[in-house]
Amino acid sequence: SGGLTPIQHWFLSGHQGNRNHYHQSVLLHFVEGTTQEEVATIFKKIQEHHDGLRTIFSESSGSWQALVSGYSQALSLE
Repeated sequence: SGGLTPIQHWFLSGHQGNRNHYHQSVLLHFVEGTTQEEVATIFKKIQEHHDGLRTIFSESSGSWQALVSGYSQALSLE
């Protein structure tokens, strides 16, 4: 648990629109023969390594806090 980074502060304090809806699209290409299990393993490792992908934000009395959660959710490739 802790304070916000400058970009998190900007987004949560001044972002126009729905703060619960923000996404970024990426198109990935894998070598032929890459299995779904291999892709799931890749994304699990990325999620474990990057705290920002596991960060939960909460607001209380106008103040925001960031909490980095542990890795506990199963990844869905569906």
